[in-house]
Amino acid sequence: MRKLLALTLSTGLLAGCELPFPQACKYDTSIVSGTVTEVAEWHIIVENDVETFQVDYYDLGREMTVGETVTFERGLITQGTCVPVYYTEVTPDAAGD
Repeated sequence: MRKLLALTLSTGLLAGCELPFPQACKYDTSIVSGTVTEVAEWHIIVENDVETFQVDYYDLGREMTVGETVTFERGLITQGTCVPVYYTEVTPDAAGD
């Protein structure tokens, strides 16, 4: 009986919640460049004069090597609950260089 009561209460509470699906996420984007300093199992590490950052393999379109210079568009989430940061490799021409 207790289990049935708990199930009924939790179902009723969930039914009263409206989840915003699909939720649109918004990002501030910038262009970041650097040198690959480490290639690990699930990510690479990139460094430049200002910062060191990690790019996960699911954001990469290819394998990268230590010493390679790379340029990414970085998106930092400003609204929603999607991936908090993403990286997309861009060519120097697309980055405005």
